[in-house]
Amino acid sequence: MINRFTSVLKAKEAGIIAWILLVGLVSSILSPNFLTPNNLVNILAQSAVVGIMAIGMTMVIITGGGGIDLSAGSILGISSVVMAMTIIPPELFRDTAAMLVLPNDFWIILKALIFCLGTGAVCGFLNGCMITWAKLPPFIATLSLMAAARGTAAYISAGIPTYGMPTSLVYVGQGSISFIPIPVLVMLALGLIVHLALTRSVFGITLFAVGGNRETARFSGMNVNRLLISVYVLSGVFAAIAGVILSARGNQVHPDAGTGYELSAIGASVIGGTSMMGGAGGIPGAILGAIFMAEVQNVINILNIPVAYMKPVLGGLIVMAVLLDQWHKKRDTGE
Repeated sequence: MINRFTSVLKAKEAGIIAWILLVGLVSSILSPNFLTPNNLVNILAQSAVVGIMAIGMTMVIITGGGGIDLSAGSILGISSVVMAMTIIPPELFRDTAAMLVLPNDFWIILKALIFCLGTGAVCGFLNGCMITWAKLPPFIATLSLMAAARGTAAYISAGIPTYGMPTSLVYVGQGSISFIPIPVLVMLALGLIVHLALTRSVFGITLFAVGGNRETARFSGMNVNRLLISVYVLSGVFAAIAGVILSARGNQVHPDAGTGYELSAIGASVIGGTSMMGGAGGIPGAILGAIFMAEVQNVINILNIPVAYMKPVLGGLIVMAVLLDQWHKKRDTGE
């Protein structure tokens, strides 16, 4: 079964690459600015935040049973606020006129990153507990946490954005090694680690087994609840990492940061071949899906098409991906 899912996924990944090339070809004809090195690098950089979130989202969706994390964008927001409040002195945090250039204190930055990732992990743990112990549907559990996390971020920050991050942290979001943006390297490194975990570890085998048939997995002795909690914790941590990248790239933290990003992460995962029914999916496809979405967004910007059209385009892409997934399942089962 896993081999069949893997072969289908590879076919879908090849299809996404073909779409990326096709959109690139058409865009280069419509605008000479598309194929410039700076623009191509910019597309990759823009895909990093959603791509990192999509890595965690992919694992959640693979678990099946309606698994989804609608709180990812809000977790990004509250984790970023916690990070900023750890770095910035309290008397300056709510100073809207302060354009801060903070010292590169290693221990303060390390503490801020630990608190940031810890916030993401705690939020993910709460999601997992509501789903496994309280038996809430994932949609309801993560929707409630989405509202709670966003409200908490607005409360502790008084709804005020904070400008200025330590220069070493800004470099993580804006710097590059050779010509590759650091956020892209972070996305690829995390993607490789999770890809290996899904394809070459007991964790991956268990994850796909639970997504394929949860009751069978439970009767086989697998600790389904522990797996679900760990997956939602990981999704929260990846959302927090995305928050670090987004804050560093923009050199600011806003309590509304990440609003709507959970939909982009879901879209990247589904477009990348992850089945909404669970049991099938992969990290390379999710990253390619994020790059494809960033490419479409870039084309919309270059051609001066109203940004409002991006959401209908994203919705259409998700619907097409789900319909394609259903067609593959019917073909494989002979229905």
